[in-house]
Amino acid sequence: RAAANAPAGPEGRLADLAVAFEWRPLLNGRVSLGSVGLRGLQLEVSHAADGRLVISGLPLPEATGYVDEQGQTTGWLIGIDKMQISDSTLVYIRNSQRITLKIDLLVVEQLHAWDADKPGRLDFVGSFNGADISVSGEFAPFAQRQNGRLKLRAAGIDIARIATIFADPDLYELRGALDFELDATAAITPGASVVASFEGNAQVRQMVMGLDDVKLRADRFGWRGAIKSSPVDAETTGVFIADNVLLTMPDTEFALAEATANLQPVAVRFGGVSFIGVRWNTRLEAEKLRFRSPEASLSEDKLTVALAGTSDGPRVALSGGELDATGVKLKSGTNDVSLKALKIVTDALKADLLAKGGPEADWDGKVDLTDARLDGERIDGQGSASWDGKVGLKSSGQVALDGTASVAAIRFTNGDAKLALAKGKATLKPLTIGGRDEGKFDWKGRVDLSEMTASTPLAATVTGQAAFDGRAELDFTPALRGRVT
Repeated sequence: RAAANAPAGPEGRLADLAVAFEWRPLLNGRVSLGSVGLRGLQLEVSHAADGRLVISGLPLPEATGYVDEQGQTTGWLIGIDKMQISDSTLVYIRNSQRITLKIDLLVVEQLHAWDADKPGRLDFVGSFNGADISVSGEFAPFAQRQNGRLKLRAAGIDIARIATIFADPDLYELRGALDFELDATAAITPGASVVASFEGNAQVRQMVMGLDDVKLRADRFGWRGAIKSSPVDAETTGVFIADNVLLTMPDTEFALAEATANLQPVAVRFGGVSFIGVRWNTRLEAEKLRFRSPEASLSEDKLTVALAGTSDGPRVALSGGELDATGVKLKSGTNDVSLKALKIVTDALKADLLAKGGPEADWDGKVDLTDARLDGERIDGQGSASWDGKVGLKSSGQVALDGTASVAAIRFTNGDAKLALAKGKATLKPLTIGGRDEGKFDWKGRVDLSEMTASTPLAATVTGQAAFDGRAELDFTPALRGRVT
């Protein structure tokens, strides 16, 4: 048994040391410590020019091993029945920044390298740069498949001091306070293959990040749920929360007052280092959104988006989805557009962004626009409209519509010309527009209009109903020609 009580100079101190160990295992390359007690330890850790660690001014020597009876050099095996460190401080210095770890109490128990698969016990209470942290659980650092199961707690970690360690020249500002309560498990196999999971909650408060010419501010980013990851896939379930977010770029700004994303779940699959697929079932709710650029500005009182689907990169498939927006306002040039409500329901969507010949997509669903208004320099209008049916985009560039469009309470003014439509209905089966031959379209279907009122500059008024059922083949190049049936 040995004990020490002596200052170690300005860069390292140790108030008390007590060690109990067995000497016979040393003959077999084992360092067996029955108990170790340290109090008042103060160390500074930095890096020498060659990259080696420097402990309180002393560079660590290169590792040497134990020479066995056959003359082979192997590493020493270390075992600890119980180690306790208290009232101690470790300071890590890198890039002129100091990270201070204060150890109120650290206890490690039953950790033996010769019984590698049996986990030892770890309990820690202290602070990280003044922020309270605690760690407790089991870990097996000597196992061939290193693993651990830990509870992690922290409150108020200053992320600015962590960021300065990495010295990213593009990251010119990063501030905020990090809190978390997590149950973590991890396993590392030879070759640095990591399988890990986290469950609990985490948040960053009063965050500011500046990266190149992009700046992000937020009162809070928070997450509550679970994350699982491996070299081939990752999955998360839970809730992501954002409060008072402001994102600015040159001449562009995006802001929102509050947002909640419910992930149930989002899963990603990898192939080596490449992304090969994702599936998701998510719901996003956001309030007081605002977007501004030199070309246009957009604001919404409330936005809700729910989506379920899969993607393997260029191919996307939705099995269901819904978008609800209220209080929409769009300004572009001299035109102002407002919507009391917009609702889009997706029954199915299939898209291939890299299809031969060009992107292809098929969508089936419903769209409702309530109380839309247009205020322009010469054109004014208002009304409500809806669509129920299918929309297809072909690789040739054609757009195909198959469904029913309805309008109500339409009022439109262009100079002296006025159009009023109490209600109207158009049944399209199908309408095809565009394609490689620009200026041509082929249409067949049925249009029903009712209670129509139109006014012209000559003060003439037309009222009545109209219906068309047939086919139109028109060509606008070089002059209008075609036939209508």
